[in-house]
Amino acid sequence: MSFSMTHSVVLPYPIGRVFNVLSDAEQMERLQKLTPEAQVFSLLQPDSVSLPNDALSSLNHGYNMPEGCPRPCESTGTSPQDTANSDMRIFPRTRFEFSGTVPILFGLINRPLSVSGAQIVDEEAKVVLFESGVAAQGIQEVKLRTFHEVLLPDNPNGGSGEPRKLGTEVKETVWGSCPFALSFLLRFLAPRVHRNHMELYDRLFDSA
Repeated sequence: MSFSMTHSVVLPYPIGRVFNVLSDAEQMERLQKLTPEAQVFSLLQPDSVSLPNDALSSLNHGYNMPEGCPRPCESTGTSPQDTANSDMRIFPRTRFEFSGTVPILFGLINRPLSVSGAQIVDEEAKVVLFESGVAAQGIQEVKLRTFHEVLLPDNPNGGSGEPRKLGTEVKETVWGSCPFALSFLLRFLAPRVHRNHMELYDRLFDSA
């Protein structure tokens, strides 16, 4: 069974800073550990993939995953001839895994969780494509993250002549699949977990 969800947050920081924090491999552990399930996190050997120039920039936040959407975990690595094709680009890929426990039965039981995944980044278009999976439960998800400059609301304590500041809207859409037995639970819980995770993104800028 499939499921999808979309959520966005506005962060009061310049788009360059926000993109760096939410796309850089060195920041990924902090990002994933905003959720209690990511108790042990490891970055694996990075590599790169060859994709069409607009493979990421052409993606949109629809209910269904766009046709031809790359799969970061499955895309093959680059080869020497890839750099000679003007229609293709080399995108950096970060692989990772994390593990922890998930409470079930209202916290009476903690069940082990192991997640592996990868992300590819288009720095020019400021797009992140993220894929992860829980192999033991047959759960897979692909996440599209985009960034756009927005005008922040007027500061009620500021002077009337002060220019409005720019912030960044971060929008994410998740497309997932799971066994039928888990579909009802995930359709109910996953949007809430996704929303709560994104609402914590501002914590990443306390020391970024």
